[in-house]
Amino acid sequence: MKTCTTKDLALIYGCSVQYIGEMVKNGDLPHPIKQNQHDIVKACKAMLEKARAEAVDSQSNIAVEKLRLTKAQAKKAELEVLEIMKTLVPAKDVKDAAFESGRLLRDQLLNIPGRVAPIIAAEHDPKKTHAILEKEIRQCLETIAGDLVEPINN
Repeated sequence: MKTCTTKDLALIYGCSVQYIGEMVKNGDLPHPIKQNQHDIVKACKAMLEKARAEAVDSQSNIAVEKLRLTKAQAKKAELEVLEIMKTLVPAKDVKDAAFESGRLLRDQLLNIPGRVAPIIAAEHDPKKTHAILEKEIRQCLETIAGDLVEPINN
């Protein structure tokens, strides 16, 4: 049986003596036969097994990353197709359209009192007053709804 010192083993592996100690402690290398003396054959076999295991683990990680990348590329392509088909629109456009619709609705509702105040002031029947207000509000909402449907149909 051939033996070598921890320092020689570190030179063979191209690492420090402390790293050899860590590998022994972690179980990656067999314990020394005697103080500072390692079985060189067992140590080399252990290092080869460690290198093979790391290579397999590395290949596994590469496969996982390739799968993740492929899924991301497929998702991106799907989104691009939806955008081309006009079934997907940028969020900013949706926010802008919603803001514009809300502003239009607000303006229409705020104009109701100016239009119906003289009519309601002359009316004494609460049912007719209610009907006038309801008619104006419905007309306002239908106008807004019509404005919202037009861009979708275009």
